[in-house]
Amino acid sequence: MSRNVNVTTSAWQDMGSTAACPQFRMTVSFSWTDVAGLARTFGPTVLTFPNVIGQMTAPERAWFVERMQDVLVEIARRRAGVDG
Repeated sequence: MSRNVNVTTSAWQDMGSTAACPQFRMTVSFSWTDVAGLARTFGPTVLTFPNVIGQMTAPERAWFVERMQDVLVEIARRRAGVDG
């Protein structure tokens, strides 16, 4: 594994087109106890990727873009041989 790696990325660019790609789907449900001690649930709800991106709010999309950038940099690092 490398000791020092500098990563530079450009800003995201809108390519203005839609590419055909595989779609994935999952059903998700949550159950939790909130801070007041109440049992809570959400779901089940079906999420389909990449369709779910179009349904995101602006803050959700900003969070998603940040995470996606991390994933893409990780892929590039592995392809370059930086990380195993």
